[in-house]
Amino acid sequence: MGMLYREVSDMRNETEKQKQDIIWKIFDRTLTVRNVPYSILDAEDEKFISAGTSLKLELLKELMLQEEIPSEVDFREVANLKFSNC
Repeated sequence: MGMLYREVSDMRNETEKQKQDIIWKIFDRTLTVRNVPYSILDAEDEKFISAGTSLKLELLKELMLQEEIPSEVDFREVANLKFSNC
């Protein structure tokens, strides 16, 4: 079962909301975001992460690579953060 990073337009068929860890291995570094929410849809039987969650994951990864935040974070602690370019 693969992980797809795309927006799901109709979440009414959502049958299950789960959490999983996302781990990147970049050169000699391991970056981890724990408890990332995803959905499994009836028709697809695939895992889906919302576009908003996907964007936050990419921003977190960049902050980790720049050593602005620890290399392991819990998504539940940052889920409500708002990012801006100001």
